[in-house]
Amino acid sequence: VEFGVKAAARGYVAIIQDVRGRFSSEGEWYTFKHEGEDGYDTVEWAAALPYSNGKVGMFGGSYVGATQMLAAMAQPPHLAGIFPVVTASNYHDGWTYQGGAFEQWFGESWTSGLAENTLQRRVEKNTNAMSWIKTIPLASYPLL
Repeated sequence: VEFGVKAAARGYVAIIQDVRGRFSSEGEWYTFKHEGEDGYDTVEWAAALPYSNGKVGMFGGSYVGATQMLAAMAQPPHLAGIFPVVTASNYHDGWTYQGGAFEQWFGESWTSGLAENTLQRRVEKNTNAMSWIKTIPLASYPLL
């Protein structure tokens, strides 16, 4: 938000968007699945705003950097530039994978950081969380 305030003070329109299914955004989140098409739609929506000059740029780091690259691959006509920071250019080698093998340390550390928001959404969806416990088939296992 602070970046958006500073950008607006310099005459830019700043739009901060959560990806589908994360934080304030609706829907279900699947890593990297919708970011290209959603990024395309957001760029074109921003370009059509009455106070926009039609040139849209994107900035951000880590996962937000990756979402920029995915949006750029979708080729929205009004995307003038991207500035991805602290992100990988190839998620299949050198970061989440090494030589084709999945980096377990990365997967575990990254997903544990995502767990709180994801769990909160699931609890809100199913207000009867005790029903989760009742679905565990502990009764079907023989006693030791």
